[in-house]
Amino acid sequence: PAWGKVVSMSSRDEVGGGRLRVNAGARLTVRDLWAVAIGSSANNATMTLARVTGLSRAAFVKRMNQAAKAAGAVQTNLVEPSGMDPANMTTAQDMARIADVAFREPMMRSATTRAAYRISVVGERQSRELKTTIAPFILDPDVWTLGGKTGYLEESMYNLVARLRNVDEAGKPIAGTDVIVVVLGAPTKDGSFQSVKRLAQWAWQHHAF
Repeated sequence: PAWGKVVSMSSRDEVGGGRLRVNAGARLTVRDLWAVAIGSSANNATMTLARVTGLSRAAFVKRMNQAAKAAGAVQTNLVEPSGMDPANMTTAQDMARIADVAFREPMMRSATTRAAYRISVVGERQSRELKTTIAPFILDPDVWTLGGKTGYLEESMYNLVARLRNVDEAGKPIAGTDVIVVVLGAPTKDGSFQSVKRLAQWAWQHHAF
């Protein structure tokens, strides 16, 4: 995409859940929308990005499903871009396969491996700093974060996928120890992070890397 292109948000992009708190008509770069859509789980930013591709909603969703199948996610079926519709379906194994592909992309890693991101709304004098939803891992000295994404619906509870690398006693990442962990249906947000961390540590303790 043209990362520097400036696009306008619309009231049509509002789908509930986490959102970028700006008025309809606010103008941002594609790069900033991407950062808050992926890093901060702003659903209206995601919907704006889908809309400005020029594809119809049906065509965009078709491309999403094609990308999922190409990643080996054969039990995944997506019905809209934001993830807010409970008819979107996947499995932990499929999500791990999708994450394995996604977290290889530099722009995806950039959006999910910083604790906060500063954006600028065209016409506003001051920029805004938004925290990323994966910040608990980025600030955790026990793991090295190479990508992560949270999600929540009442129907599915708290969900988290993360690519983590083990660290030595000095806190330096250990090459060759990457694991992708998926937790679906945790009762609390903190619980999803604790479960992913425990599973990663179990893998590092019980498997040779």
